[in-house]
Amino acid sequence: MRPLQVLFCGGDYTKPRVNWQPTFSNSLIKRGKLISISGVLSLCRGVGEDQEDMQTEKKELIFLSLGSNLGDREANLKLVLSELPPEVEVIKESSIYQTEPWGFMDQPDFLNQVLSVKTALAPHDLLIYVKNIELKIGREPSFRFGPRLVDIDILFYGQEIIEDETLDIPHPRICERAFVLIPLMEIAPDLIYPCTDRKVSDFLKDVDGSVVSPYEV
Repeated sequence: MRPLQVLFCGGDYTKPRVNWQPTFSNSLIKRGKLISISGVLSLCRGVGEDQEDMQTEKKELIFLSLGSNLGDREANLKLVLSELPPEVEVIKESSIYQTEPWGFMDQPDFLNQVLSVKTALAPHDLLIYVKNIELKIGREPSFRFGPRLVDIDILFYGQEIIEDETLDIPHPRICERAFVLIPLMEIAPDLIYPCTDRKVSDFLKDVDGSVVSPYEV
């Protein structure tokens, strides 16, 4: 397996997954495509020593962005919370906000929420989990910025900066999106953007916050 490239503020290094053997009968990842939920579970949890290693790993503080503008939008967000695995501990939930569409305007308004969670799962393992949750809830392929039943983005993973074919952390459009910044500021007003001395809340002045409002049932 190709080593995982992880970039930090002080430089970069290549960190192979030591003593890590994926255990699934059918290929879980084939040219970057997700294959099966059972494969995800065995990959993320591991067996034997790998499972024990994960239990002793440091848990990182991670921020997830949730969105939905199809079907029962509020129920879709709640379903994401119920589908998160035991390996992902929810620390805080923002309020739910209603947001005008972003990027493509001819579609229903979105409901958005941000979660802070802790997990020992590696970034790419967490990505596999959340993308399979989307599929399990019923998300279908759509065009960029188009309508979706549910959308789950990894915003921050501790202070790591990761850039590869499948994952960009921090999420590259955080600072452009009021529907991310406003709920993020609610639960983490002093969060510092990695590799800078700026609080995430500092970026709010550069976006139009009028398109986001508290959701009222």
